[in-house]
Amino acid sequence: MAEEVTADRLVEAAEKLGESEFTRDDLAESIGIKKRDFRSGFREARQSGRFEKTRETEDGSGVFKLASK
Repeated sequence: MAEEVTADRLVEAAEKLGESEFTRDDLAESIGIKKRDFRSGFREARQSGRFEKTRETEDGSGVFKLASK
């Protein structure tokens, strides 16, 4: 079983992307893991207000941004 990725690691990966918006797929690709391996870390980042959902793509994928500090 893969190790669960923390919210801190996801926020760091989002910062390194250098994009104003990102998807879960973007994060997974940048870290080199599958989306399912960071489910709880992503949820924690959303609930703590570090990720904000900005919109959905036509296929229903969420698009997010880093929350203002």
